[in-house]
Amino acid sequence: MDESQPKKPFSKRTRTKEGRTYYDNVYASSLEEAYELYGKSRMEGAEVDIIPADADDLERGERGLSYP
Repeated sequence: MDESQPKKPFSKRTRTKEGRTYYDNVYASSLEEAYELYGKSRMEGAEVDIIPADADDLERGERGLSYP
C-alpha cells in the first residue's frame, strides 16, 4: 500500500447467496488496492464487487443500506 497516494472512495457491494446486497464505503489509492484490502467477505458464498463510488454510493454506504 502506497501511503503517499491520496485515498479515493470506492463502493463495496457484497451480495449474499440469498440475494441480499450490502453497501460499504472503502478507501484506497486504486481499485486494485481496494480489492486487495477489501475484496473478500466472511459471509459464506457471498460475492464482492468494488467500484468507484459516486455520491449515491457513498450515501448508501454511510447509511449502512442493504437491499433484497
